[in-house]
Amino acid sequence: MITKLVESAGSDLGSRWVSALFAPAALFWMLGGLAWSWAVGWDDALDSVEDWVANLSTADAVLVALAGLAVLTVSEQLGRIFTLPLLRLLEGYWPRPIRWLLRPGTGAQRRYRERLDEEFQALAEKVYEQEATAAEERRFAVVDNKLARFPTDPAPTMPTAFGNVMLAAETRPTDRYGIDVVRTWPHLWLVLPEAARTELAASRNNLNTVGTTVGFVGLSALWGAVAWPAVPVALLGSYAVYRAALVPAARHYGDLIEAVVDLYHRELYSALKLRAPRSPAHDRELGSFVTTYLWRGDTRNEHIFVDDEGRS
Repeated sequence: MITKLVESAGSDLGSRWVSALFAPAALFWMLGGLAWSWAVGWDDALDSVEDWVANLSTADAVLVALAGLAVLTVSEQLGRIFTLPLLRLLEGYWPRPIRWLLRPGTGAQRRYRERLDEEFQALAEKVYEQEATAAEERRFAVVDNKLARFPTDPAPTMPTAFGNVMLAAETRPTDRYGIDVVRTWPHLWLVLPEAARTELAASRNNLNTVGTTVGFVGLSALWGAVAWPAVPVALLGSYAVYRAALVPAARHYGDLIEAVVDLYHRELYSALKLRAPRSPAHDRELGSFVTTYLWRGDTRNEHIFVDDEGRS
């Protein structure tokens, strides 16, 4: 009975371990293992592990593997629970009593945007007059792309690059179409085709996974209680993941949000039985009305419902 139980438990244990080892939580425990090895000495750590493994029976090995898998799984689930609050903090939404700590970051981001805008204006004049060199045209494209990662209105600048990318994705549809994507997102989601939903969900899942990775790598600073080098390694590693992976993931997700609003916001109007907008100005007016109508209700008669054939 015990033998069959062990065989059953260990039958797909290897594949589960491989999956768990590529999850963000595994980084935390791997860095912990490295910290312990540094503290006791690499040779002593290797000898201890070899002696411990050599004394394990098959049943014990399976139980240890199951216990390790359970620790990784629970750690991963706890990490995902705290991912959204962590992302909000990384955006710059801190509790009011300590929000003043973000002022230097907000100022730095605003000054950076102003420098980009000044450079953009200087280059735009040459580019539009066809007087720019090839290098200036390339630089113009780079600056234009960087400016697109900030909100159109510079007033609500966030203290982090990640926060500005996310805020730009949330506010640019309002500037363009008058529709508040945050307040109308559940309704927009329901009118999206399956392909768009799948692409958005995959992008958001990738963003969350990278956010979880940032959290676990930063949390590895706790291993500094065992080996002090863990603190700088954890902090630098967390920042590296933030810059190299989280910000690009946010850009991709933000681009997709803007794209689906561009392509499908009129599907929402159609689902609400509203007449299609006649012009860009009317489109923006209708988007503002729909936001208010869905958020608080609106009884004005400027916009009349139509039937499936478009008749009032």
